[in-house]
This record gives sequence, C-alpha cells and structure tokens, in this order.
Amino acid sequence: MARMNRNIAEWLINLLDIKPNDTVLEIGFGPGIAIGQMADLGLGRQICGIDYSPEMLQQATARNTEAIKSGLAVTLAGVKR
Repeated sequence: MARMNRNIAEWLINLLDIKPNDTVLEIGFGPGIAIGQMADLGLGRQICGIDYSPEMLQQATARNTEAIKSGLAVTLAGVKR
C-alpha cells in the first residue's frame, strides 16, 4: 500500500498549495506516506491525521516518528468503536 500510494500522495500534495501557516488534516492517512512527504518538504505549520485502522495508525506513527517528536505532525489518532 505504501509503495502504491507514494506517487498519488506526491501529486495530491502538489495540488494543495500548502502555505507555511496552514494546518493540514488527512482523513484516512493509511500508512502515513503523505504525512511523511509533507513533513519532509516542511509544508504547513502542523500536520494532523486520523484513520480507522489500528494497523495503519501503527505504521504511520512508526514512519513519521521524527515529525511527531518535532511537533510538526501531531500524534496521529485512530478511531475506536
């Protein structure tokens, strides 16, 4: 999933025209590819995400640990039933 989403995430991020003071919310972040790309590019003031799957939460959190530690990405949230 991560490999398949990489190009789509890059394309979408380019369309968004994220400004330095923007806060970004990604709903359904999956493995966290787009969050990582935005963090690597230094886009936005803060990147937030929510996903239903505990597995995707775990993958995205592991993939974006440095962005979370730095405060650029907030601790990502999973949705519990």
